[in-house]
Amino acid sequence: MEGSSVPAVKSSSRTKKQLGGSPGGKEGLAASLAELTKRSPYFQKIEEDAQKHAKTILELKTEINSLQTKDMIKLVKFRHNLEAFLELLTDESQVLAKFEDFPTKKLETIRTAAALYSKSNLIASNLKKWVVTPPAGQGLHKFECYFSQVKQELDAFERTKDEESRKFKSQGIDFDFNIFTMIKELMVDVSSSCMELALKEWRETKGAIMMNKNNGCLQSDVKLLWKAFQLAFRVYSFAGGHDDRADKLAQELANEILMEDRRRKFINFPCQEVERHNKPEVELKTSTELLLNPVLICRNEAEKCLIETSINSLRISLKVKQADELENILTKKFLRFLSMRAEAFQVLRRKPVQGYDISFLITNYHCEEMQKQKLIDFIVQFMEDIDKEISELKIFLAETDAKMHNLRHLICRLSSTKKPVSFVNNPFRAIGSRAFSANSGGYDDLNWEGASSWSTGMTQGHFDGQAVGRQAAEEAAHRSEVLSERQEVDDAVNELNAEAKRSEAFVNGWDQRMLDVCTLLKQVVEPGARGSYLKDSEKAEMYRLHKENPGVYTVERLAKDFRIMKQRVEAILWLKKDEEEMRKQGRLPLDDSVEEILDTFPELCVSHDREFHVASLPYKPDFKVMPEGWDGTTKDIDEVHYEISKKEEEMLYQEFVQRFNFNKLKFAGEVKRHKYSRRRSSEGWNFTVEKLGPKGKRGGGGGWKFVSLPDGSSRPLNETEKMYVKRETPHRRRRILP
Repeated sequence: MEGSSVPAVKSSSRTKKQLGGSPGGKEGLAASLAELTKRSPYFQKIEEDAQKHAKTILELKTEINSLQTKDMIKLVKFRHNLEAFLELLTDESQVLAKFEDFPTKKLETIRTAAALYSKSNLIASNLKKWVVTPPAGQGLHKFECYFSQVKQELDAFERTKDEESRKFKSQGIDFDFNIFTMIKELMVDVSSSCMELALKEWRETKGAIMMNKNNGCLQSDVKLLWKAFQLAFRVYSFAGGHDDRADKLAQELANEILMEDRRRKFINFPCQEVERHNKPEVELKTSTELLLNPVLICRNEAEKCLIETSINSLRISLKVKQADELENILTKKFLRFLSMRAEAFQVLRRKPVQGYDISFLITNYHCEEMQKQKLIDFIVQFMEDIDKEISELKIFLAETDAKMHNLRHLICRLSSTKKPVSFVNNPFRAIGSRAFSANSGGYDDLNWEGASSWSTGMTQGHFDGQAVGRQAAEEAAHRSEVLSERQEVDDAVNELNAEAKRSEAFVNGWDQRMLDVCTLLKQVVEPGARGSYLKDSEKAEMYRLHKENPGVYTVERLAKDFRIMKQRVEAILWLKKDEEEMRKQGRLPLDDSVEEILDTFPELCVSHDREFHVASLPYKPDFKVMPEGWDGTTKDIDEVHYEISKKEEEMLYQEFVQRFNFNKLKFAGEVKRHKYSRRRSSEGWNFTVEKLGPKGKRGGGGGWKFVSLPDGSSRPLNETEKMYVKRETPHRRRRILP
């Protein structure tokens, strides 16, 4: 610190030697005394401040030591008065150091807590006064930028919240963290206002847009709605909790977006290979530029839906849940029955896609003849009916099986308790017995003199609890008791099965939980393992900055600003440049629907952090015994590790650039690797000749290379040939472990 006397008193041994033993020692001492004399007014001013404000500083020391508060307003006022007094001092730290046991640590804690609350209160005040004004696009952009800034600050504080809270409480400050909850609630209110404004502008302009049939404007307004919905989703996810107003507005926004999306239809697109043909491109898959990325909606392995889209067709494939073998049989039989009658359903595919149970194919002809919303409703209702039918069939079979089981049980019980009855009293029993006889001679094989299962005379009344011609109250009561006991046993078994399924699911989930823990630990141990995703909007911004001012926004500058590796910057800049050239030539760029989804929902992805190469050192430290009196410095282990990592990262970057430049020439067609491209031209071959140096050495030992032309002349190597020479030159280094 300026004014400290430490450098003048504790000088190095070299300085002492110069002052004491060298001829110029007197001049050095005179210079030091002159410097002290120059600074003496500064020290005198500090002593004067300490004597002048001694009473106030002692009172301030007592107030700071006794401060115990929950009131943040009081804390902010106390800090304001404190700072007003400390500004009067020449050097705060030098003056306060004159007083023994001054609570410097608590003073810094008070400043930190007061500054944090003041900043949070300012954010809350700004959000309370926030007015969303039209146009909605500018208002959304302004609030989104402010929200990102505030979110970043709050996230940074949340990571150290527990530590800061303990620090505040140890100094007697009970910080009011409810201010952060209020900020989140105010953010939700502002985002709701943005949604209201977007909906209002959409509804005002929708009629005029539809009358003018200006689809471009309509699509831009839909994007505005989608942007408002995305922002509301981000704010709502960050704030947490529940808000009825935000839920209602989000539902209205979603409905408007879905209704506009349903209005769009497929177009009539002729086949690119066969003339006068129009085939569903989603079935042919011959032109990748006509296909969109498929969407897989998967609840689990047994229930999933695959949606494949192209320019003129849509294919939906579903896999119906099959929990057991019975459902498997019922599903196959029922869906086979429907597939055989696919023509009656028009959009049903006769053969489903492999791995799925049923598929639908919707073309532009279907959209021209039918309403798109009706088609979607039909498919949804169709699958609900299929699920309902399969469930009812399963229940019917289960009930039938239970009835047959109960029937067998009752027949066995009735047969075991049946007494022989004389045929005189009931002659019809003999007739029934003879009717089921297997012999043709009129005599039955069930023993005429004995009772049989066919001679019980059972009617519907037996199953209703009543027997014809005799009392059956006791048997009915016993049967009801048996059925109730069986029902209790079945309920207990079902409950045990459900509990077993829940336990099995919990146990099976341990693998995934352990993988998640391992991933988190890897991110802690290896910081370079982070940075798994970079938003497409950030990539576009990176390319724009480099294109506008390449001298300022170099690869190194962009890698530092966006906190990613230089290799990624090189690849991103080249891909964005290639994408721009494709658009200029009228070609379709690469499909970026996945990037749009990830940009839309950044909370679903691991946001990128500082990424860098971390060296793996497969060797142990080399300890050396230094001589007595050795006065040297040793480097910290982390510092050495960092230096090695930077060197390896630079080597990897240079190798990447060399290979990347070669690959770019391959893409441009300047480098040909096919065997037919190496045929001898009409002029003859060009040979690369290396002339040896004076000592008969190659390469760096004195030799140099040139190209010998077919006519006998020679020329120096061009840039491409120099690149070939560099690629042929071996670069021996230690293997860099990942």
